[in-house]
Amino acid sequence: MEKNDFDTINPLDMVKELLEMEFYNKVEAEDLFKQIDEEFNGKGGAIESLMIPSVYGMLDVVGRKAEMSISPGEVVRECKEFTIDNYNLSDVRVRSLNKKIELDIEEREFNRNKLDHVSKRDNYRDEKTNGKTVKDEYVEKKSIYKKRNDAEKRNFKDINSHTTDVDHIVPLKELHEQTKRNILLKESDIKVIGNLEDNYALTNSKLNRSKGDKTNSQYIESNKNELSKETIAIMKSKEKQANSAIAKEANKRVVNNFKNNSEMRNTALKEMSKTSLKVGVDSAKTGIYTRMTILLIKTTYFEVVDSFKNGITHNIDASTTLEALKIRVNRAVTYIITSLKDIMSGSIKDMIIEAIKGFVKLIFDFFLGTIKMIGQIVVKGFGAIVQSIKLLVSPPEGMTLSQRMDAITKLLATTALGVLFSYLLMKQYQKLFHLQVRLILL
Repeated sequence: MEKNDFDTINPLDMVKELLEMEFYNKVEAEDLFKQIDEEFNGKGGAIESLMIPSVYGMLDVVGRKAEMSISPGEVVRECKEFTIDNYNLSDVRVRSLNKKIELDIEEREFNRNKLDHVSKRDNYRDEKTNGKTVKDEYVEKKSIYKKRNDAEKRNFKDINSHTTDVDHIVPLKELHEQTKRNILLKESDIKVIGNLEDNYALTNSKLNRSKGDKTNSQYIESNKNELSKETIAIMKSKEKQANSAIAKEANKRVVNNFKNNSEMRNTALKEMSKTSLKVGVDSAKTGIYTRMTILLIKTTYFEVVDSFKNGITHNIDASTTLEALKIRVNRAVTYIITSLKDIMSGSIKDMIIEAIKGFVKLIFDFFLGTIKMIGQIVVKGFGAIVQSIKLLVSPPEGMTLSQRMDAITKLLATTALGVLFSYLLMKQYQKLFHLQVRLILL
């Protein structure tokens, strides 16, 4: 409303017009505040265009010097949620970097002559042969000749398709790759394991030589258009049986060597302890570095944003801007120093958990087949179970039982071991719920 408009207002309507003008100005002011807030906090505003890129820049610099176990996006998200009054650094969850854990020992070199057992393969072929020909154990309804000169007498165009080879279903090279760092298996053990009858298959020389060092699955994948459905099914079935027999024999020898060979046992325990301790220490270093970086960035981010948004003197007992600035700097430094205890506490827990996980993983790495797979599940689920127990024993303040169970379910949902653990927890939760209902009814 313009000033000149007052001349035309009826005196009886003056109060009403003044109220309307005040409301209009109030709305204008609210719109202005919204605009300012949007320009500062909104998309493309000062925080997004200046502060957040600064955070990413700092993380990029420190990330080149050491590995971080939390993503830049997660740090930015936590910066936005952080206030210096209600934040607990122990809440920061430092993820495992999932580095490959293996014993720091010299690998055995592959030597086919040391692992092959020619006489045993020949005996296998002799036992399976009835007369001059034998059934191809990969190709259905195909007979092949035991001796090459018998096939040559038939004048076959492709002699190799009609002569006999004994294939290692799980190739010796593949078995070597699986066991080359296994200090609880001797080379003589691997020779026995690789030459089990369950790992032999009589087949034509063409297929065997084409297969080479490939596993049956790898060979099928690269030749599926040339192989019949029957041959594919047979090769898969035999590979499954061979892997099962190899794992059973290998695991038996691992246990036997650990129990009865003190030198191998002591070497294994020494190397496992050394490696798992290194894993734990590396994890602690990563935890300290990650938490310290987050602490510095979030504290700085909070003070800068709060100063820009609300003013340097906001909630600060100071008479001048310079004094308020000094108080903010001192507050940030004090907060960082007092948080060092949380940093060390969290990192020590990381070290213990990761060292235990590493030791358990190394134990299961000595085994083959299903036992090794179970070990991988146990190790992957261990962290989730630790977090779940923590939520049960010491939940955050104000968190209800239902909220705890929901959080635990989400934690365990990603692991196979978690399925069993969460089932047991839910059974206990149901018992507790029914008990609460009975108490209410009483």
